[in-house]
Amino acid sequence: MIPPLIALLGWSDQAPQLLALLQRLGSPAQMVIDDSPEARQAMAGQMIVQSAERALHRHTPATLWLVNGCSTLPGGPALQRRAAYAPYRQAGFCFPAIVAPEALVAETAEVAEGCQIFADAIVRPAASLGFGVVLGRGAIVSEHSHLADHVLVSGRACIGEQVHIGEGAFIGAGCTILDGVVIGARAIIAPGALVQSDVPAVHMITG
Repeated sequence: MIPPLIALLGWSDQAPQLLALLQRLGSPAQMVIDDSPEARQAMAGQMIVQSAERALHRHTPATLWLVNGCSTLPGGPALQRRAAYAPYRQAGFCFPAIVAPEALVAETAEVAEGCQIFADAIVRPAASLGFGVVLGRGAIVSEHSHLADHVLVSGRACIGEQVHIGEGAFIGAGCTILDGVVIGARAIIAPGALVQSDVPAVHMITG
């Protein structure tokens, strides 16, 4: 059986870091799927860049796996990622989870498709990560916490036990979320903030 191609779906400032991580894992990307001129300029002469429409019609789930290359900035990009992935997910394409060798993921933790866990991040027992969750370098998710789809936890953030974080929320670098806190969908927690109580959806908490 011929192994599937691996493509970066979307292009952003994190794309070079992802390409390097995939290379280290022995599963290098062979293609970028993006409609922007920035992607074509960055990859000129190095890698194939296809439009989203062309890639969807030229490939099948058996021949292509996809890795999130979209922006991980707070707010709107979470919705953009969801919209970009929707036709591929509906068609049955695989989004393998990407885990850096230096990360620690407990055997009883649940990691959904499309997750990206960078170096020195820790996912403790019985924690669960939804589709497309990104954990930055050194981020910690404690026991029995749940992160819904497309949550971004920046580097060195610490999520306490039994925390629930809603879809598309952004947790800034160095934040601390105390045990039992509920953070609503698309909420933004600014870098360095200490969160001691629940945060409604689409709200911002500063440090």
